[in-house]
Amino acid sequence: MTKQEVIQKLQPIFREVFMDESLNISEDLTAENVEAWDSLSHIDMIIRVEEEFQIKIPTLKAASMKNTGELITLISESQN
Repeated sequence: MTKQEVIQKLQPIFREVFMDESLNISEDLTAENVEAWDSLSHIDMIIRVEEEFQIKIPTLKAASMKNTGELITLISESQN
């Protein structure tokens, strides 16, 4: 799965979890850029991503990601 395909599948998840229909995902997107992105919404987002892509993201990995690009890469690599 390409990074662009991952982004297309992530977009609706992020918009729903962070309650922002105008939110556009980019690889440098961070929690600092999204007003509703807090620890609880982060967990919700990770759970929804795991369900959508049928993967398991280790807790330490989920907590240490610096930006959305790291998540996109992780998903992309797991889908190949």
